[in-house]
Amino acid sequence: MELFEPQKLARIRANLEKEGVTFVTGEEGERLALALGGEAIYIPEIGGPGIIVLGNAPSRSAVIEELIHLGQHRRFNWGDVSHFIPRLEIEAQHKLLQIGQRMGWTVEEIERIRRALKIWEAELK
Repeated sequence: MELFEPQKLARIRANLEKEGVTFVTGEEGERLALALGGEAIYIPEIGGPGIIVLGNAPSRSAVIEELIHLGQHRRFNWGDVSHFIPRLEIEAQHKLLQIGQRMGWTVEEIERIRRALKIWEAELK
């Protein structure tokens, strides 16, 4: 698992906070991310940007996936996306695969994304 570059994450966070995105990090972020079943989570809020929860050492794929979900929520004009979660997850996994292959991510990272994609595809059946 490759970690997301901390300096880059700090720049992204600063820019997104200016746009109204809330971040939960540190010990609280770690506890919440684990409780919700991930190392990073995007929680959409109807009417505006949501909350990005980050564990203490999120992988680059986990951070990028949540940024993709933020973008998806923005595409829905900050509306309710709860009925579209499986489709949005599948879309996000496809985007992650493209990014990972283009950026030369490790075999383990690519396989992890493929496993997640299969799980979400099964959810739609």
